[in-house]
Amino acid sequence: ARDLHDGIGQSLTSVLLGLRVLEQTSAGTAEWEHRQDDVRELVAEILEEVRELAYELRPAILDDFGLNVALTRLVDSMKSRLGLRVDLRVSGLEDSERIGPDLETVVYRVVQESLTNVARHAHTDAAEVSVNCSDELIRLEVRDDGCGFDPDACGGSLGLTGMRERASLVGGRLTIISAPGAGTSVKLEVPGG
Repeated sequence: ARDLHDGIGQSLTSVLLGLRVLEQTSAGTAEWEHRQDDVRELVAEILEEVRELAYELRPAILDDFGLNVALTRLVDSMKSRLGLRVDLRVSGLEDSERIGPDLETVVYRVVQESLTNVARHAHTDAAEVSVNCSDELIRLEVRDDGCGFDPDACGGSLGLTGMRERASLVGGRLTIISAPGAGTSVKLEVPGG
């Protein structure tokens, strides 16, 4: 909701303002052509922003293949794009088994954000991801042996806040255990599988 309001909402307001300026400028003039190009470029940027936001809401791979396959492909992508070595272990969920779509999205996004943080900030090239699904509880842990950080000092970061918000939306709890020089562990517990 924040992304829609702050990003796309403001961008669309800019388009409206640009169109008003076009209305007040004589068609066919160099200034009109320049303004038209600006508005066209802004609309293209908004379209890209909408595509990214739609993907962030729920990746199609979850609908097509489920969580197990989606996590495997995410980890493979992280390996090839970022050189991150990730040990992925999923238990209690076969490839064809499904959990609720909201739960799948939360688990996937927390893994994605956690691994992105490892690649960007941990100063290590290795991480472990374990997911354990049962009828009562889904447990996720993403762990690295990197440089660690003070979670209290970074509590307001967008990525960490987003993970906490996603967890709370499905009645889950996100815990981040880290300290400078001690690596990081991101733990998610969500009821019901």
